[in-house]
Amino acid sequence: MKKTGFLLTMLMVLVLQVIAVSAANDYNLVFKTSPENVVAHDNPFVEVPDSSYFTLTVEAYDKATNQLAKDVNIQLTLTHDKDSLLLPSGFPWVEGTTLLVQESFAADGRLIVSKFLFPLRGTYKIHATAISKDGKSGELDTSIYARQPGFQIRNWALFHGAILLVGLIVGLVYGKSLRDHGKANLSTFLTGVFLVSIIVLSLPFVVAHEGEEHEEEPHKIELVDKQVELRTNPEIPDIGTPTQFNFIFKDEATGKLLDNVKVHFKYENQEEEFMVIDTEFISETGNPTLIYGIFDGAPHKLTLDVEPTEKSSVKFEPIHREYETIMAEAHDPPRTTQFVALFIMIVAWLLGLTIGAVLKRTFYS
Repeated sequence: MKKTGFLLTMLMVLVLQVIAVSAANDYNLVFKTSPENVVAHDNPFVEVPDSSYFTLTVEAYDKATNQLAKDVNIQLTLTHDKDSLLLPSGFPWVEGTTLLVQESFAADGRLIVSKFLFPLRGTYKIHATAISKDGKSGELDTSIYARQPGFQIRNWALFHGAILLVGLIVGLVYGKSLRDHGKANLSTFLTGVFLVSIIVLSLPFVVAHEGEEHEEEPHKIELVDKQVELRTNPEIPDIGTPTQFNFIFKDEATGKLLDNVKVHFKYENQEEEFMVIDTEFISETGNPTLIYGIFDGAPHKLTLDVEPTEKSSVKFEPIHREYETIMAEAHDPPRTTQFVALFIMIVAWLLGLTIGAVLKRTFYS
C-alpha cells in the first residue's frame, strides 16, 4: 500500500508539473522588427536618417486557435549584450544595459513600438511576456543583431588609412635615417608616443554630448499638475542607468486616477532635433511606467498625448503635455576605451612607417 501511495503521489506531482508548464505556455510569442535588418546608430554626433528607425512588434498567438490573443498584457524588455562587442564603442555607458521595458494592455494581441533608435551595434537580448486575466501566459527569449552602419565602417577605414599613409610617407622620406640611427630614433619615438598618450588620456573627453546650446544642468524630474504627474527613477537621469518614467493620470474634476488610457510617448533630442523613441501603450490603471535607457547627455524633449479608450470609465478630453530640457548625467568614457582607440591609431602609424622604411630600403639598396 505504501508503495502504491508513493507512486500515486509521484504521478500527481508529475501531472501538476505538466499542467504548470502548459499554463505557462498558452501563447506563442513572436518578435519582429521592420525593416528586418537592424542597423545601429552607433555615433552620437552624426545625423540620423529615417533609415535609422525601426518598428518593434510583439505578437501573442493563442496556441489553441493559432489566432492573435485577445485582451492580454504584453511586456517587452530589450537589453544590450556587452559580450557581443570586439572593439570599444562610442557608447561605452550603454554596453550591457537595459534600453527598454514597455508594458501595454493589448486588446488585439500586439505591442508595437513605432520608432526605436538602436544606439549601439551588437547583440540585443529580447525578453517578452504575455499574460491574460484568466491566467493564460506565454514567454519568449530571443536576440537580434544590430550591425554597424556602412558609412561608419567607411569613415573608420578612411581615418586609420590616413594615419597609415602618414606613417608610410615618413618611412619613405626618413627610412634610411631611421635604419642608420635605429635605437636612438626608436627611443625618441616611444618617448613621444608615451607623452602624447598621457596628454590625450588626461584631457576631459565627454563623448556623451552634454549639450552645446544650453546652460542647463541635469536636474531632478518632478513635473506635476492637476491631470499629469511625471517623476523619474533615478530622480536625476543618468546615461549609465536605465531611467524609469513614472506617470499618474488623473481626472481634473475629481483627482481620481483615469483608467484604461492610451498614452503616446515621444522622446527626442532637443538640440539635434531627432527622435530616439516614439511609442504607444495602454494602461488599465492610470499609473503606468516605462523604462528607457537614455544614451545622450544633450537636452531632450518629452511629448505626451493621453486619450481615453472604449473601456475608460471617464471620457475625458485628450491631454497634451510637452516637457523640455530633460537631461541625463553624462560621463567620460572609460580610460581603457580611450587607450584602445589610441593604441589602434599608433599601430596604424607604425605599420605605415614600417612599410615605408622597407620600401625605401628595397628600392635604394
